[in-house]
Amino acid sequence: VASATVNASIPITVNADGAESKGVELSGNWKITDQFSVRGSYSYTQSELTAPVPDLVRTITPPGFGTAFEDGQSGDRLPGSPENQFSVFATYKHPIWDGELAWNVGYAWQGDVLSRAGGRGSSLTLDAYGMANASVVYDAGSWKGTLFVNNLFDENALLSFDRERGGRARLGFSTNSPRTYGITVRKSF
Repeated sequence: VASATVNASIPITVNADGAESKGVELSGNWKITDQFSVRGSYSYTQSELTAPVPDLVRTITPPGFGTAFEDGQSGDRLPGSPENQFSVFATYKHPIWDGELAWNVGYAWQGDVLSRAGGRGSSLTLDAYGMANASVVYDAGSWKGTLFVNNLFDENALLSFDRERGGRARLGFSTNSPRTYGITVRKSF
């Protein structure tokens, strides 16, 4: 489990006496017609400590730069693991000219994520987010052209959080790419 050193708050991984991750995953693919198909997946994950972990979370104590450790407790949710996730993807294909045109749209969503075990210390909760992508693909066998849009609704999601020296220095978020669109052309020889 992620922790920090006593001196300089350098990130380290410590062993816990016990942690457990359990859940369920479902996925399916439905061919509605010869041209139209939908597929999707859902997962629920419960990941938590199953035993106390002494001095797991280092935190800054008010009013300034003093530090303290908090113990992780049995039942604390593990950081970086959303409880719920799902995705759905649809494709419609039809022949055109000497090839096939495929219209694709997909959406993936994940629930919130804790930055520290059990939300302890100065943990942050990274909000749930969803991303949609779409594309149109013309496949003529020896060549293929694609028009695409990734992050269709220009979602600005916080994917992870980094605390340099336990939060006493740089704080930073990793974010997703903004809406991106483009064209690709491939030729097979």
